Amino acid sequence: NGIVRVELEDNEGYAHYQGRLQLNLIGRNSENVATNLNSKATWKLSDASLGSINNGLFTPSGKVGELIVTVDYAGLSDTQNVIVSDANLVSLTVNPVAAPIDECQNATLTANAVFDNGLTLDYDLNWAVTEGASLASFSDVSSGTLSTKNSGAVTVVVSANNNDGEKVSSTPVTINIADSLRSLTLTSNKAAEMREGDSATVSIKGTYANNAS
Repeated sequence: NGIVRVELEDNEGYAHYQGRLQLNLIGRNSENVATNLNSKATWKLSDASLGSINNGLFTPSGKVGELIVTVDYAGLSDTQNVIVSDANLVSLTVNPVAAPIDECQNATLTANAVFDNGLTLDYDLNWAVTEGASLASFSDVSSGTLSTKNSGAVTVVVSANNNDGEKVSSTPVTINIADSLRSLTLTSNKAAEMREGDSATVSIKGTYANNAS
């Protein structure tokens, strides 16, 4: 397939024992065109008691320690040293949203979890809408996917427990939801008249102020 070399993307090589670490294997051809090979490569851990890895996503088992990740693809390989840390959570910050997000769509929010070793690591977080819950919500509180239902402003907070079980919360952040939906179109995969007992799939398409659908 033209891949002549592989390399793991740069990362700090740390994972929190209550978090995760996403490693990415990049393959390049002779013209230096990059391809993500995470799902096609073979991933191995030097110490399986410290966790598991699937498509480059390392999930700790809850123990601390050090290990080596080895990844192979078509006879090419690379390695990564990983430290599973028990550093304590210090603060959480919701990353700002550059512009208003659209109503009746999903928007992905992110946050930084800073630890007492100075690192920012992936960590299990809880997302909540503290004001404006009728306008938007997190269907999965462990994910930053905000589902918007109407326009307006909502206040979002992210929280997590530190190693001592104490709750650490971010400063509340206001997210603006734009009144951008202009029209709706309803369609069916069946004719308007159907036989008794038949079924149809109905879908709805929204057109927004920027003409995107």
